[in-house]
Parts: sequence; C-alpha cells; structure tokens
Amino acid sequence: MKIVAPQTEKSKILVVEDDDDLRALLEALLGRHGFHVETADSGLNALAALSTFTPHLILLDLAMPDMDGFTFLERKNGNAKIQDIPVIILTAREGNKDVIRALDLGAQNYITKPFDNANLLARIGRLIGRSNARPVQSTQVSW
Repeated sequence: MKIVAPQTEKSKILVVEDDDDLRALLEALLGRHGFHVETADSGLNALAALSTFTPHLILLDLAMPDMDGFTFLERKNGNAKIQDIPVIILTAREGNKDVIRALDLGAQNYITKPFDNANLLARIGRLIGRSNARPVQSTQVSW
C-alpha cells in the first residue's frame, strides 16, 4: 500500500502593479520561490480579482490608474471578507506622508523602488511564512 502525503497549498499572492514589466518580473520572481501569483493592473481590477481569488498577501503599488493604492486600501478595509489580508506596499513614493497614510490604512509593510529581492521575500515570509518558498538568492532589482 502506497501512502501519499497530503499536498500543502502554495501561498497565494496578489500583485497589484500598473507597470507591465514590473508586474511580470514580480510574478516570475514569486513563482520561482514557490508562490501562486495572480496579478492586477489597478486597484479596481484587484477588487474584481478578489471576488474569485483569496490571497494570503497583497503586494500593492500606490500610483495606479482607475483606483490608486490608497483608495484600494480604504475599500479593502470596508470588506469583511478581505480586510484581514496583509498588504505590502511596493512603490516609488518615498515621502513620509505617503508612508504614514498607507500604514494608517492598514498596510503591514512599505517598500520603495528600487527594491532588493531578498528583502521583499523576507518581508513576505515574515507575514505569511515561507514553508513553501524556495531558498532566497539575493538579486538587486533596479526599478
């Protein structure tokens, strides 16, 4: 008799980024490290994606068309089904005002671009665990 170990579910991440190249880069990076990744190019499309996909974490840009990251956070907070999903802001905005506003709206982390892959993966790991992630290799991303 063959005993089959139960398969563990991959950690799921929703990447919300309007830049096509960076969105694809993040999807590839996270996929290589064992995450299931869905993407959206605006806050509005992210809310639509969350109606069918429940991630363990959201990576969120702030400056996007249709609905920016701040408005997305406000809407997320008002929805009991998704309000507890942790959010990491990944943005070019470096101002203290933006950092404070994002954290006040419930973001757990704030990373500015350019970012270091190992740092991003470590922060994700601290929020959702890395039991299914492959080992991190430090690679600088200039974005």
